[in-house]
Amino acid sequence: MTTVMERQITNNEILFTCKLNLDREETLLLHKQSYSDGTCFYTLQDSRENWKIDYGSRTIEGLIKQIKREIRIDSGCKKENWYKTQPNIRAIYNEYLQWKNEVLANLVALAQ
Repeated sequence: MTTVMERQITNNEILFTCKLNLDREETLLLHKQSYSDGTCFYTLQDSRENWKIDYGSRTIEGLIKQIKREIRIDSGCKKENWYKTQPNIRAIYNEYLQWKNEVLANLVALAQ
């Protein structure tokens, strides 16, 4: 008879928090959950502890890839008419992109 070893959570920690500086209270936290078999799982969670499926990975590199993808897609909006003609919206959008780049910088720093 084979014994199946159950993987247990051994640690939960927040590695960094990145707050969006707009009026809204948007925050992304990098959460790391470690397991008894030596593996771990990373999630980028919002301040309400929600995360989308693309914000979970067994490696930080997986999250880096996703955030880079989002920045690349979001940067394409700078070509849109609303971006060029609406200074208030452009300011909010630029703050949002700065926030994503800050998240990316924190992820890259942890991966090194």
